Amino acid sequence: MATYVCSDLHGSFDLLMCILKKVNFTKFDTLYIIGDIIDKGLYPIELLKFCYEKPNVILLMGNHELMMYRAYTIPGESDLWFYNGGLYTCKQYERLPMSEQNMLFDYISGLPIIVKDVKIHDKIYYLSHATFYNGNLLNEKTVFTLSDFSMDEVRDLLWKRMYPFPKSNFPAADKNETLIAGHTIGCKLQDNNYNGKAFIYKKNGHYINVDCGLACRHSLHKTRFKPRIGMLRLEDMKEFYIEA
Repeated sequence: MATYVCSDLHGSFDLLMCILKKVNFTKFDTLYIIGDIIDKGLYPIELLKFCYEKPNVILLMGNHELMMYRAYTIPGESDLWFYNGGLYTCKQYERLPMSEQNMLFDYISGLPIIVKDVKIHDKIYYLSHATFYNGNLLNEKTVFTLSDFSMDEVRDLLWKRMYPFPKSNFPAADKNETLIAGHTIGCKLQDNNYNGKAFIYKKNGHYINVDCGLACRHSLHKTRFKPRIGMLRLEDMKEFYIEA
């Protein structure tokens, strides 16, 4: 049994299938996808269905899933979603039978925002799409959803870029927890002008970023870095990649 993490797949269902084959992923393993599987790519609905159908695949909410949720619950919110690449997802979603739309929307509405106290050997991991929560979380809970936060808090958790994370500003650091997130392309945190293959970024022993740039896979704007899918196995910290 192994535990894997990845993030920000943005419709790259094809690459996810390739990398799961590469790591020999089975029903006895667990995969955490730390948000943003939709928008900007070709197969957002296939990714949503895959995550919904697999009990050992745990999808967290990212800012793109939040935009979709708000677009269908708050008048006028669709503009922000479409501006950020949501139109293709919307068109695919609305071609589904209403029963499937309702099923997937309920799934998105209930996605975890934070999963904490993921214990692997002697290490503890704290999973969140963009950043940590500065308030106190109930000790008896490990999974936190929309109902646990105000919408302002949710926006901060899924949108804010507070880099770098000094150890003193990470509330969980005293418990030797490591934050695993995505949202910002990891290699750009090392060097905004990085020229090479995207990679899993690690900092200070308390922060791992697994966003390897697939938001840019189909971009019309040329990037200095090369997007690809990256996946980390937590038991031995081995990294796996498939080129886009």
